[in-house]
Amino acid sequence: GDPISLYIFVLCMECLSQLGFLIVEQHIWKPIKMGRRGSKLSHLSFVDDLILFYEAPLEQAQVISFILELFCSSFVDKISKERN
Repeated sequence: GDPISLYIFVLCMECLSQLGFLIVEQHIWKPIKMGRRGSKLSHLSFVDDLILFYEAPLEQAQVISFILELFCSSFVDKISKERN
């Protein structure tokens, strides 16, 4: 594709990452803890993959689904739910 496509993708992923941090700071999204006193982990992104980490309750899955739908509503690509 176009060389600028990579930069657009990186900017979009940065927006999603910042949205995730905002939701975590507001205690709406509860990320997992890495051990009892460890850091909290909400997501990892690499190339074109995104892995989300959150506590197991259904409400958390609904929050994550809402965030992803909000993010994807601006783009042609849709969420691949088969890999969840």
